[in-house]
Amino acid sequence: MIGSGLLQRWLQAGMSMSLENTLTPFGKVTVRLEPREQRKFLLLLDAKWHRGVPHVKVQVPGYITGKRKETEEFLLEPVP
Repeated sequence: MIGSGLLQRWLQAGMSMSLENTLTPFGKVTVRLEPREQRKFLLLLDAKWHRGVPHVKVQVPGYITGKRKETEEFLLEPVP
């Protein structure tokens, strides 16, 4: 699961954020959040998986997650 530990105050600041070269059981992962208009964010995932791509679940408190095409990009929209 990606994003569950993000604090609302960090998101409300509307700034870019990243976790780089984080080691997981599935491989090394970099996660970036880039602010967009209307309190939205684009979450970019760059990973070096050990054995194929695992099921990736993005869940950020207070946001609805939509996957963009076949890329490792997720659009985060605030819950109305």
